Amino acid sequence: MVAHKTYEILKKTLQQKLNDLYIEDVVVGMHMTAVKLNDQSYGVASTIDASEIFCPKKDRDYGEFTPTKIKGKKVTELFETTKQSNIISTLKIAVLNAISSNII
Repeated sequence: MVAHKTYEILKKTLQQKLNDLYIEDVVVGMHMTAVKLNDQSYGVASTIDASEIFCPKKDRDYGEFTPTKIKGKKVTELFETTKQSNIISTLKIAVLNAISSNII
């Protein structure tokens, strides 16, 4: 996945900064997801849409990224989680956008 490869490149050049970053705030909407990192950078991404309106119970295991536990999670934890879901993929893109807002 492009997000993972981008993270690997950033990890080589910004290792210490990435270790210090965590998600300070997050808002997940039907169409957009926004994150604020503790370095005051912001990132948005299109919320990846599931084909079903309601998330079936079998798909609700987000591991450490359960919706009520996202705030305060380290960026490195997000990219190193083995759990896969639309919300985790969306968060990864939004976080990469936040990180890149300070680079560009």
